Amino acid sequence: MINIGVYPLEQVIGQMTNPAVSYLVINDGSGHAIYPAASGTEDAVKAEDGQQLTHLLSPRLGWSFDSGIRAGQLFEWVSVISYVWIAIGLAVVILAVVYIIYVTRRNYRPIQLMMQRIQQLPDRPGEENNKDELWMIDHALQSLIRQTVDYEQQEHANILIRRRQLFLDLMEGTATETVEFRLNNLSPFADGGKGEVFPVYAVMVVELHDLDLPQTEDEESAGSGRSEDHGDADQRLSLSLLGVIQELAATYGWQGWAEWMSRERISILLRKEEGDGEGLLGVKLQEMAQTGCEWLHGHLGVQLTIGIGGQTHELEHIQDSYRAAVSALRYRLTLGVRDIVTSDQVPQANEIPLYSYLPLISETIRSFRLANHDWRIQLEGLFGAMETDRLKDGDILTIVRWLQELLEREMREMKDVSGALDRYFNGSEGQRWKAEVESASSLAMMHTLMLEHMTTVYRTYVAASETKSYRAMVSEMKQYIEEHYTNPDLSLNHLSERFDVSPKYASHLFKTEFDMKFVDFLTRLRMNHAQQMLCNTTETVQHIATQVGYANSITFGRVFKRVVGVTPGDYRKLRLKPEDSVAGGAL
Repeated sequence: MINIGVYPLEQVIGQMTNPAVSYLVINDGSGHAIYPAASGTEDAVKAEDGQQLTHLLSPRLGWSFDSGIRAGQLFEWVSVISYVWIAIGLAVVILAVVYIIYVTRRNYRPIQLMMQRIQQLPDRPGEENNKDELWMIDHALQSLIRQTVDYEQQEHANILIRRRQLFLDLMEGTATETVEFRLNNLSPFADGGKGEVFPVYAVMVVELHDLDLPQTEDEESAGSGRSEDHGDADQRLSLSLLGVIQELAATYGWQGWAEWMSRERISILLRKEEGDGEGLLGVKLQEMAQTGCEWLHGHLGVQLTIGIGGQTHELEHIQDSYRAAVSALRYRLTLGVRDIVTSDQVPQANEIPLYSYLPLISETIRSFRLANHDWRIQLEGLFGAMETDRLKDGDILTIVRWLQELLEREMREMKDVSGALDRYFNGSEGQRWKAEVESASSLAMMHTLMLEHMTTVYRTYVAASETKSYRAMVSEMKQYIEEHYTNPDLSLNHLSERFDVSPKYASHLFKTEFDMKFVDFLTRLRMNHAQQMLCNTTETVQHIATQVGYANSITFGRVFKRVVGVTPGDYRKLRLKPEDSVAGGAL
């Protein structure tokens, strides 16, 4: 027996259904209506009022559930709309297929022509022929793009090579008949080298010092050993220098065209459309060069010298400006200029044969070898002659090298003192001296460096010459010490009085000859004799101490243990021999 409250059931079902749209009828197993209970009322929903959609039967309860749409026309309209949308979707699909077929047939003709042309190309070895059309088109496009990029790179490199060759022709004055045409064609300047105003040209030559620059192809093939990373850094530095120089020229109203002429030299062709007068132009060029020197030294740490040539309006005279700038760099030492040398500072050509300086060099070295103080005056005269004659930097360096080589040869011939002077000409100290002299900024600085070094060598040479018989003196001292080592008062002062030398000099002789101090030499001699007496005699330690020059056994024992490693008593007990001591390497 199951009791069911019909009202709560109606409340629950009422919340789940909308009587205006749908209905639900629940009958028990006998066919009596459970919901709606008030079947006779006007709110009762009957199956005949709508279209039944579902019919469910509960096996346990025996109840039947019938539901459906109360408004049958709404269902019909919904069904019709769904059919319409299905029809529209099918129509869109059909139209899309038709359009794709149309577009494909319309565009396939160009693709077919393209494929025919691609197929006419000769096959490359290693390529497969069973690829589809799209793959072949993509491969052909990639190959075309790659060839285009390669061609552009080659064309760019070709332009750079042609520009460099044109630059060299301008500097050397060759192929002047085609220079103007090539200049307009290659456009190395910002405006292509064309202008309505008659241009002014000038050449600067920049020489860099103490800079590790990229090697040439010949040097690389010879095996320079430079790493790839280091080469890239040098290449970046080279490009940076060129860029800075060109931007600096633009700041002062010039158009700059810079090229490397060698590993340590850059040439710059400057072009200006509006002339300000040759004198004012020269001043502006010097200001620009000075600014460039200060900027490069401050930001990149680059030391350089700039030679400035004269101004010209003709392309064929650019070579004269270049030669004047190069010539200006050759007189940097004579003029005493470190940063900037202009062509108007260059002295008139005065070719003096270098062999005329050989007598001055020989006389200077001769006085030096004879320890004559006049060598300083002669050295000053040599440098004064080079300054008066306005020699080129290369000629000055040649003369100075002759002087260095002759001095080194003369010192080597002095066999008795060559050991003391060898360090001034060989090894790191000799190389440092030569490098300092060759990198001097002026002739006066070079003279100062040469005088300082030669003075140092002269002092050592004179001191060694005055003591060239020191070995005989050291031998006499050694013999005297061996005969008088038992004297407790034997000391450096004693030796200085005996041989009429200073104690400091006597100590220096011992250090030079025996590579030890006098005290160490005397102590070792006394300990050797003490070991012999301890090993071969039965004398007391006190007696042995007095025999080897010590006033008491306490001092002797302390020194003996420090040198030998054991006390005198232990040495005798252990029956050691001199070669078996701790100092000798075994116990």
